[in-house]
Amino acid sequence: MEIVVNNPSPGDIGWLISIHGKLYAEQFNFDSNFEIAIAKKVLTFLEAPHTFNRLWIASTDNKRVGSIAVSLQHDQTAFVNFLLVKTQYRGYEIARKLLDKVISHSKDNDLETLRLETYSCLESARKLYSKYGFEIYKKNEAVQKYGRTFQQEFRKKTL
Repeated sequence: MEIVVNNPSPGDIGWLISIHGKLYAEQFNFDSNFEIAIAKKVLTFLEAPHTFNRLWIASTDNKRVGSIAVSLQHDQTAFVNFLLVKTQYRGYEIARKLLDKVISHSKDNDLETLRLETYSCLESARKLYSKYGFEIYKKNEAVQKYGRTFQQEFRKKTL
């Protein structure tokens, strides 16, 4: 399976928001407030253009299968967001390809640190982040959001 990673095309932004809402509802029982939060985060990302900021969509056979974004937080730190791979395409190293793209882009721009946010219910993502060297630097226990209670984790990786 050939995976292509490109900048977004028309329709990709709406797809990113929708697929996040759908998958998180199916897999983690998140309510519709999660999709609204994603929509707000995407809008904030798009309204704060910086030459560093990137959003990529992974596809195969002209089908969207994944996404990731990275944005500059401050001088030497970037924030990773919107990492998602559709369920039926997991196991094909798509998340790794997307994370590698972010890391390469960040290194090419001489950044020192990557940060991200995740939740305790996202077990596969947390394992992947650990394998990539993202370490927890802050936790919020018993966060009640999106109709669930979970631990919110903030992680960072030095490049």
